[in-house]
Amino acid sequence: MRKLLCILGCLLTPSLTAADDAILRLGLSERIDLALDRNQNRRMSEYGVNIAQAQLNQVNCSFWPQLEVTSALTRMDDDPTFIFPEETSQYTISDFLPTPIKTTVTVPDKHVKLLNKLDFRSFLDVNLPLYTGGKRRGLRQQATAGVAAAQQAVRRTDLEIIRDVTRY
Repeated sequence: MRKLLCILGCLLTPSLTAADDAILRLGLSERIDLALDRNQNRRMSEYGVNIAQAQLNQVNCSFWPQLEVTSALTRMDDDPTFIFPEETSQYTISDFLPTPIKTTVTVPDKHVKLLNKLDFRSFLDVNLPLYTGGKRRGLRQQATAGVAAAQQAVRRTDLEIIRDVTRY
């Protein structure tokens, strides 16, 4: 009976590969280093530090003058024109002649070119805030605290990984 249970146990237990056997022979410090190297939560925590550092860099850029350049290029099929319609007016001239003269003047329609087919416009905007009421300083303190919090999150993740590896 004992032999039968041993045979069944060997058949039902998956066999260890060479890699699994090598992991079983590692010491605790090697296992901790391996877990810290391969854990996904640690990488996500490090990305959090990178994000917080980028936000701090954005806040630090607010202390420099900001330049904004906007350009637009427009090409049309035809030149934009405005058409003055044909105008007919009747005039009476009577000031310096003995008899008044009535005349009709007809002005033909006029096509006035407003722009060229190709229109390029560019704008430059320079912004340097003189007084922000402490907003920039507060944002810098907030971003610095965000970096410190993200670094503590990485530390906490490392400690959790070490605790889990040590416990198992």
